[in-house]
Amino acid sequence: MNNNHIPVDLVLLGKIVKPHGILGEVKISLFNSKSETLRVGQSVWVRLGEKDYESYVIEKLNFQSEKLSLKFKNINDRNSAELLRNFTLSVCRDEFPKTVDEEFYLIDLIGFNVVDQAGKKVGEVSDIMENPANDILMILDGDKEHLIPLVDDFVTLFDFEKKQVTINLIDGLIDNS
Repeated sequence: MNNNHIPVDLVLLGKIVKPHGILGEVKISLFNSKSETLRVGQSVWVRLGEKDYESYVIEKLNFQSEKLSLKFKNINDRNSAELLRNFTLSVCRDEFPKTVDEEFYLIDLIGFNVVDQAGKKVGEVSDIMENPANDILMILDGDKEHLIPLVDDFVTLFDFEKKQVTINLIDGLIDNS
C-alpha cells in the first residue's frame, strides 16, 4: 500500500477481534458501542503495522445486540479473515454521518483547550473515554492527567470557534497536588 494516499483525518473506530464463520466475515469491537458510522459500501482503513494501512470496502454489516460482524469485499474465506485479527479499523472523519443543530461528535473536542469558569486554563482534551454511566473527558495538564465526567454539572460550555471547553471546577474535581 502506498502510504502517500492514506487520509490524514483517520479516526480509530474499533478493533477486528476474530473471524466469524467461513465466508470471510470478522467480528468487530467498536470503541464507541453506540457508533453508527459504518455502512455498506464504505471504505475503511485497516492498520496492518506502524505506518502500514490497507483500504477495504464493507460488503455486509450485521449488528447483533452489542456485537458487530462485517464482511469486506475480496475477503472471502476464514483464512483471509484470520489475517486481519487484532488489527484496528479507522474511517475518514468526513465520512461520519452529518450532525444537526447543536449536535457534534465527541472526537471533535480532542485538542480543545479546557478552562475553568474564571477562564483559567486547566489543560487540553487529549481523549474521550466511553463509560456506561457517562463519557469522560481526559485532560492533559503538562504531565498530569485529569478525568472529568462529561455531564452538565461539570462541563458547562463548548465553544467551537475558540476550540475551548469550559468546566465548572468544584473542589476535588481535579487533583492539584
